[in-house]
Amino acid sequence: MSGLAWAGIGLAGIGLVLILFCILRAVQLRRGDADPEVASAGLKRVILVNTAAVALAFLGLAMLLAGLLIF
Repeated sequence: MSGLAWAGIGLAGIGLVLILFCILRAVQLRRGDADPEVASAGLKRVILVNTAAVALAFLGLAMLLAGLLIF
């Protein structure tokens, strides 16, 4: 069952990288001189990606925990 643990580590890592991307993109949108409507649409997209990234990281951590408990 170590494969389950390694898959969980991979998913959690991908989720964390996506969360960092969301943070950097949100800061970039807030500092930019874009139109408020364009910035709002961009932030809504960042929120969607951020929610998916948190879910992916949670799933990866759950898989890691399951793999460790089974092992």
